[in-house]
Amino acid sequence: MPLRYPPLTRALSTLLEWVAVILLRPFLLCLCWRCRGGSSWIVMVEPFGLGDALSLSVMLDPLRRVRPQHRICLLLKTENESLYAGDPRVARVLTAPFPWSRLSGDKHGTLRDWWRVGQAVAQVRALRPEIGLDTRGEIRSQILLVLCGCRERIGFHNYLNSNLNVHGWLLTRRVSKPPVLHRYEINRLLLKDGLGIDIGALSFPTYFPPRGRGGDPSETDKPSPASSLVLVHPGARWIYRRWPTEYWVAALDQLMEEKGVQIRLVGMPAEEYLLREIAGACRRPPDVRMTSLADLAQWIQEAALLICLDSGPMHMAVTMGIPVLALFGPGDADLWRPLGLHARFLQVKYSCNPCLQKVCVVPHDSCMMKILPEQVIAAAGELLRRNLNLNPETEK
Repeated sequence: MPLRYPPLTRALSTLLEWVAVILLRPFLLCLCWRCRGGSSWIVMVEPFGLGDALSLSVMLDPLRRVRPQHRICLLLKTENESLYAGDPRVARVLTAPFPWSRLSGDKHGTLRDWWRVGQAVAQVRALRPEIGLDTRGEIRSQILLVLCGCRERIGFHNYLNSNLNVHGWLLTRRVSKPPVLHRYEINRLLLKDGLGIDIGALSFPTYFPPRGRGGDPSETDKPSPASSLVLVHPGARWIYRRWPTEYWVAALDQLMEEKGVQIRLVGMPAEEYLLREIAGACRRPPDVRMTSLADLAQWIQEAALLICLDSGPMHMAVTMGIPVLALFGPGDADLWRPLGLHARFLQVKYSCNPCLQKVCVVPHDSCMMKILPEQVIAAAGELLRRNLNLNPETEK
């Protein structure tokens, strides 16, 4: 079922589009008159989180294969700046804070925030980009494409898998999509129907960690098949996506006892309290590491399995082709479930799923509480057996 936004949100989106068309009319006229040719830059705008930025990776190889003469510029949120560092498929990465994409705090932003957004937009505009791509179908991203000076602006007129629509007046080419589609396939559909690119079959990996990169991304070192490291990322930026601490403790205790694997709890510095709380309650405290995005990517690459929630590290593991077990709650599994042969997710759907995650109507018995430690242990054991070729005797 598509995510449903309230009427007021849809009305405000429509109003913003009307205002943008009026105020940006001089920019639109200038872009219409601008001659073809010149620079051969393609700009992809993604002002939201880690998973959103990683979803762009599925577009890079088809673009480079069909349009090798074009250079790719990514306009990302500041915290994702290091993701594509050194990626030979990406010519330039520019970032800005984009206040509206914050999950909490002041979404209006400070003058400094908006100044940095303006600087990033000016840097993109200086490239005189030929094509701009908006994979979200969101009016603010389409405004950015106009301000960045993209002569051709290609995007959707529906916001991901939701009932939030735009008219697409700021686009030069609108693309339609089915009401329910995975985010990776949404991005690839934009290439197929918007640029006429033969996208082929989706295969992993599509993202390669910056460290230890050679000239060809396919030469990136693969994880050791004998690794017994299981990474666990228990954090999630949305509170209603989190799994109860006592469930984590029960699952980790049994995994270490029965499967004989090495457990490493990982997270960003802001998640340190949660990691210490879980580790301190385990019978045999696992290793705890605070990490940057670059280090997290390297540890995921070396792991036999990542166990996590519906969060950015899940997408990092998926796009790197690393086995992952994800626990889903209120999020849209049709849009964000982990794809690939080595991926699995657990979810107990309520009638309110997917939801906007502002409040929970059953906080005492939420969808995350319905996922039991026993289910996680069984699914993890299955993935470990499949990917490490373990048998019941060698597991003990």
